[in-house]
Amino acid sequence: MSLPPVNIDYITFSGRGEPTLAANLGEMIKAARKIRQEKIAVITNSSILCRKDVTDDLLPADCVVAKLDAYSQKSLDEINRPMEGITFSGIVNSMREFRQKYKGKFAIQIMFMKVNKKHAVEIAKIVRSIKPDEVQINTPLRKCGVKPLPKTEIDKIKKYFAGIDIISVYDVKKKEIESISKKDTLRRRGKI
Repeated sequence: MSLPPVNIDYITFSGRGEPTLAANLGEMIKAARKIRQEKIAVITNSSILCRKDVTDDLLPADCVVAKLDAYSQKSLDEINRPMEGITFSGIVNSMREFRQKYKGKFAIQIMFMKVNKKHAVEIAKIVRSIKPDEVQINTPLRKCGVKPLPKTEIDKIKKYFAGIDIISVYDVKKKEIESISKKDTLRRRGKI
């Protein structure tokens, strides 16, 4: 069986679990790099960026996208419900430290909702202290228990991040994506 030609921009480590929890993440990045020419990206929830083994695994990636939805410990507990021992200050400090030594593209992904939209100024100040290459401003558009913010509110929020390369969920044209294997995609998403 021959697969159709596929245009790949990044081989991305993400998915139904936190990729930095995989003890072999660094090995997988190195193995992918040996057999593929595409850039490699990792999307992380940022919770264990404080670990040296994790940052060592991430350093060879071309792009790291780190999540930051909160602006305080209380908001982290409310929005992200982290495991015991995961702190807001720990996440932010780890992101700053990682950014200083990471040579690839570093992006921060923020999910804005009713619960954190009024704190966009505070979040922007924190993001500026980290100095990412890009900020990805999102709101939940898929069906879930949280209502998305309208484009007008996201546009207001974007202004707080002026001077940083910004990608907004409403500004990006949705690409037509065709799965290499629909059955495998459905299996990864837990649908079969």
